[in-house]
Amino acid sequence: MTRPSIDPRNLPLRTHRHFIHAHEKIDAATSKKTREKLEKYYGIRHYPILHRVSSIDFAVSFPWEWVHLFCENTIPNLVSLASGNFKGIDVGDEDYEISSEVWEEIGQETESAVQDIPATYARVVPNIVKDRSYYTAESWAFWFMYLAPTILKGRFADNKYYEHLCLLVKIMKTTLKFELTLQEIDELEEEIIRWVQLYEE
Repeated sequence: MTRPSIDPRNLPLRTHRHFIHAHEKIDAATSKKTREKLEKYYGIRHYPILHRVSSIDFAVSFPWEWVHLFCENTIPNLVSLASGNFKGIDVGDEDYEISSEVWEEIGQETESAVQDIPATYARVVPNIVKDRSYYTAESWAFWFMYLAPTILKGRFADNKYYEHLCLLVKIMKTTLKFELTLQEIDELEEEIIRWVQLYEE
């Protein structure tokens, strides 16, 4: 399934009915292959455990998009790209790859950085080079927002990749705020569009 090109300043909003419709289509799939294709397309696999509570609106009650988009997709993919391990894709004309020797240092620094942080603030964040399979959405979020801006500073051959990373960190932190002004929402929209444009360049 391909998605049509969408104006980034006029994105369609997800609704509660959208999620119900997606779940209905997934549940009605007649083969495992079709079900997996629909799950990938909609970005969901099954009803949340609280779906029986009728007062819950799926579109606004859970951080669906945030967790899947950032912690289970974008961040691991960016790390794979910077490691030279993303689906056999090479850097082409760019220079965003960090050498394996430097990644070894990053992995050790990650491990050391969290040793003295109370578990209340972060669970164990293992060596990102040796133990990535143990990373949960929470681990990725913590590593990227709070460790990566320091650990990856000066690691890229061109600082524009580091600045691009920091822009995404800023976006993520803004989207986690409990309250946003209209001005902050407008600025956030422009920052997200700019981040995607820079990524696609």
